[in-house]
Amino acid sequence: MKHQQRQEDILFSVCIFFSAFAINLLIRKLFTTQTLVPMIFVFGVFLISLKTHGYCYGIVSAVLSVFVVNFAFTYP
Repeated sequence: MKHQQRQEDILFSVCIFFSAFAINLLIRKLFTTQTLVPMIFVFGVFLISLKTHGYCYGIVSAVLSVFVVNFAFTYP
C-alpha cells in the first residue's frame, strides 16, 4: 500500500513538473514577457505540495524548479 502511494506521488509530481515546463515553453513562444515563468513553476510546486503525502516531494520540486528556471528560462 505504501509503495503504491509513493509511486502515485512520484508520477503526479513528474506530470505536474513537466506540464509546468511545457506551459512555460508555450508561453515563451507566444509572448515576449518572462515574468510568468516563475509564477507557473510556483503554482506547480503548490499543487505538488498540496496533493502529495509528505514534505519531500514539495521540497524536491521547489529546488528543481529553481534550477530549471535559472538554466532554461533566463539569459546568461
